[in-house]
Amino acid sequence: MKICILATGRCGSTSLYSCIKEHLNDEYTFLQEPFDRYKTTKKGLTIDFNTPNVLIKTLIGQIPNEKDGMMVYEWIFQTFDKVILLDRKNKVEQVESFAFHTTNNIKDRHNRKRVYYFNSISNDVMDKWELDINIASEFLTTLSKENNAKIYYYEDLFVNKDQLIIDEIFKYLNLTPIKKSIDRWVISDNKKVRITEKRDKLL
Repeated sequence: MKICILATGRCGSTSLYSCIKEHLNDEYTFLQEPFDRYKTTKKGLTIDFNTPNVLIKTLIGQIPNEKDGMMVYEWIFQTFDKVILLDRKNKVEQVESFAFHTTNNIKDRHNRKRVYYFNSISNDVMDKWELDINIASEFLTTLSKENNAKIYYYEDLFVNKDQLIIDEIFKYLNLTPIKKSIDRWVISDNKKVRITEKRDKLL
């Protein structure tokens, strides 16, 4: 089975990817953001999507315009058996997270908890990321309508911990949910990066 998580930035796609990955066997190829030119060039990755079992996670805006002679998003829905669309409802927090990590050139953005400070980030930069994020979300909505694909949201999974939504995703993937994995990557707040200043002082 070929599975693609197609998401906007800073909406929990890495955690969802990691959770699903733990539900799959060693026959799968796992590719996190394979279309990111910086990552693929740096790591010298060669990408083979002909393998029958593959899980990828990619972001809107990272992907080239064309793939195998087709518009790339058309190619995704034709190539992958299951496509999960993921976005975030709270655009303010999404923009803040993206702007903070990008402006400060933070590479381990998924690995360490931190307080977000915005004193050094100009309003113009925030406005730019707000525009980019909104464009990505609008495009995801268009893809959802054109391909009859549901959009899942960060808040339902990682804030509200909606078990019905979690179960729905794994039912769609024809996978039996593994509670330990879901608890680690979705239910627990241990993977949440942003923390309040008050908590940071206690740490």
